[in-house]
Amino acid sequence: MKRVNFLSLAVILTAFLFAACDNTGDKKEVVTHNNFLSLSDIHFNPYYDTALLKQLIAAPASGWEAIFETSTKEGFGYYGWQTDWRKLDTNWNLFKSALDEVVAVNAKPDFITINGDFLAHEFEEAFSKYYKDDQAEMRDFITKTIDFINSQIAKRFPDTPIFPTLGNNDAFCGDYEIRGSGSFLSRTAPIFADNLNGLINAADFNESYKNGGYYIASNPNNSSHKIISLNTVMMSTKYMNTAHNVCQTLPPPSVVDANVQTMFRWLGKKLGAARANGDKVWLMYHIPPGLNAYSSSSGTPSYYYKPQYNKQYLDTVNKYSDVIVAQLGGHTHMDNFIVINGSTAPNSFVHISPAITPVYDNNPGFLEYSYTPGTGELIDYDVHGFSNVESSTTSNWSKEYTFSTTYGQDKLSPANLKAVYTSFLTDPAAKKHYVDYYVVEDTTRGSITDENWNYYYCAFGNQTATEYQDCVNNLKK
Repeated sequence: MKRVNFLSLAVILTAFLFAACDNTGDKKEVVTHNNFLSLSDIHFNPYYDTALLKQLIAAPASGWEAIFETSTKEGFGYYGWQTDWRKLDTNWNLFKSALDEVVAVNAKPDFITINGDFLAHEFEEAFSKYYKDDQAEMRDFITKTIDFINSQIAKRFPDTPIFPTLGNNDAFCGDYEIRGSGSFLSRTAPIFADNLNGLINAADFNESYKNGGYYIASNPNNSSHKIISLNTVMMSTKYMNTAHNVCQTLPPPSVVDANVQTMFRWLGKKLGAARANGDKVWLMYHIPPGLNAYSSSSGTPSYYYKPQYNKQYLDTVNKYSDVIVAQLGGHTHMDNFIVINGSTAPNSFVHISPAITPVYDNNPGFLEYSYTPGTGELIDYDVHGFSNVESSTTSNWSKEYTFSTTYGQDKLSPANLKAVYTSFLTDPAAKKHYVDYYVVEDTTRGSITDENWNYYYCAFGNQTATEYQDCVNNLKK
């Protein structure tokens, strides 16, 4: 018996050593890839069944699931922008279905990122219409909605860190109205901090998040890998627009700029410290830099950020491109990536998660990424989508595609994504994949057409108006 065990051990050791070498006998590096999940633009709508509204207002967030389960409303929602707020964005059936699918895909991810926009569009207006115009009660209801969404995710993923980012709809005063040092930030801070225990410095988190809606945290598997969540809503061209304001007060532009500059100084310090310590960083945010492809498709370049902030942000990325290994965004509701050219060559990229809400005629979707914990490099991702939202009577999720097999790349890097990007001009199959997948596999509702393709294409690879216009002009030749 002892002799058999010894021989078996010898065979196992020999096989292991052989597997660790190539044909020349050189050792191969064994790289471990871990996984995390990314959700964005949930836009949860608690008004989809207004018969439940008074119960929800009276109950704590912990009691909401039981209330939603009494609803007789069927279906998973509607495509497009609905004038009836009860049909707008993500209802309970779709949200629950999405979370069940996320668990089925990976019940034990390293962590989960949420790339902004927890709340449904025109959330405040709907509260006034279906209940009453009461600022205090509305703020309580918004806080409970944020708490409910976060707790539903945490319930399915106990002990899994959740890294949130705030979107333009996440505020008390309306769309693009999040206030620095405002009550929304102070009231949501403990909700989000609860899922980041051990990964944040509590005092630093409270100072930066409560004052500006941004923070830094560590990867649970590698403290040298940092996740920085920024509040890019403050930099938007639409920020503090009176048309979206329900609080009737606006800070002066000087205060807004001071808040943005405070965030930039904070970011510079964190990136500088990361460089000094040999750390790597992911940047997370809701609104990406560069040009809005949809708005620019008319032919006139349209920035997401105010031009001065767009330049300042790109300069920061260029300066710390050795530290920043990936950027994760949301806001567009589409499955997309942006190649950041840098001063001489592509030195960074933004990968954008598709939305859960089907409000922009997209199919709901979410991502599962693989990455290398040691270096923070993104390696691959799968997109999971829900087709035929309006007609489905049962949950209709499936895996749409895998990046590596679709585009033939071994990892997500600036150079590889640039290669994929340029292939769209010469490889019709690659271009078709991209256009189809942009709205999560539904060509009947695709927003990219042959007529506007050049404008979309140039926006995805150029982050300034001059570069964009040069690209468009060159494609017309």
